[in-house]
Amino acid sequence: MTANSSDFIKKALNKMPANYLLASRIETYFSKDESTKELRIKLVSALKNKKISENPPGQSLLDLATEIAERMNGLCGYCAEICKNPDHPKLMENYSLFFYSHSWDSEVNVLGTNGSGVVYLDPVGVQPEKFDDPTIKPAEYHVNSKFVASISALLRKEKASALMLKGGEPSFYAPAIFNSVKFLKDNNLFPIPQNLLSARADILSNYQTDQSFLFYQNSINVPISIFSPLLANSLIIETLSTIIDLWNVQIDYFSDQCIYEIYKTENYLDRFQANLEKLSAISHDVIIRHHVHPGHLECCTIPALDFLTSKFPQLPIKIDLRYIMNKKQREEIKQMILNSYGNHVNLSSSYVTEWLLNT
Repeated sequence: MTANSSDFIKKALNKMPANYLLASRIETYFSKDESTKELRIKLVSALKNKKISENPPGQSLLDLATEIAERMNGLCGYCAEICKNPDHPKLMENYSLFFYSHSWDSEVNVLGTNGSGVVYLDPVGVQPEKFDDPTIKPAEYHVNSKFVASISALLRKEKASALMLKGGEPSFYAPAIFNSVKFLKDNNLFPIPQNLLSARADILSNYQTDQSFLFYQNSINVPISIFSPLLANSLIIETLSTIIDLWNVQIDYFSDQCIYEIYKTENYLDRFQANLEKLSAISHDVIIRHHVHPGHLECCTIPALDFLTSKFPQLPIKIDLRYIMNKKQREEIKQMILNSYGNHVNLSSSYVTEWLLNT
């Protein structure tokens, strides 16, 4: 992680406010009459300065980012404009929910917590027939932001370290995520309805609630982590960076051709580099997680590791071999990676990965 990794640990243990609470104390000034381009300039400036006010300001960085996110609702996730390409995903103000649960399938499992609180979203933009993940299927629950905020608070009361958003490219839900943050910040929640209890994947586990773990100085405190391939337009990434506490940058494929077959987007590598540079520049906690896929060693894994170790040597890289099912091949790939990039990479410490590779 970056130099501020201890900040995420503090947030996970409820010893520090999450980014959305910090953003609500960073003063800024803007008018709704200003263009999105003008608002973006103010957003970037506020992200660099990060001057925390003792008292709630009249207008905050959170207000500014929320205004931008609301304007993006319905726009293209790749270009952040009105787009007529039917293959391109749209930014949404509501969620398509696959399931939610506690999970230890993370590179940051914080001692003293009950794993991460995962909300797995319908993978917007993914071409299912091209994706080799058998869990990919249409979501069964279409819910609004208040439901997800309530789910997040429940998981946090059960000592989840953070809300972890997963599924394709969760950044495409940016307007919905900001709406959820507003409900959390205002403590405007309600009990989980009966129909959504069936979306819980660990319903049989007995997690005791701890109200004190939910609040930080009388404010609901839910750190937010996101598993993202950084597919979204840079404006979306910048806007989300005001509220995301930990970026798990997930790389499955790393060639424009392979990415196009799955996401129907061009120039991915240029967008990825620009987005990662922005995240690094504003000092967010960032982890790179690369899934090695069969048949993609030469076209994706080696180019990805060459690029990352040369351009972003400060970022930790976790290698996940769960998709290489042949044990001999998996061992050969592991040794090749460790021999070539051993000073820069580590094998994934994910609970699920360890379980899969040892069964």
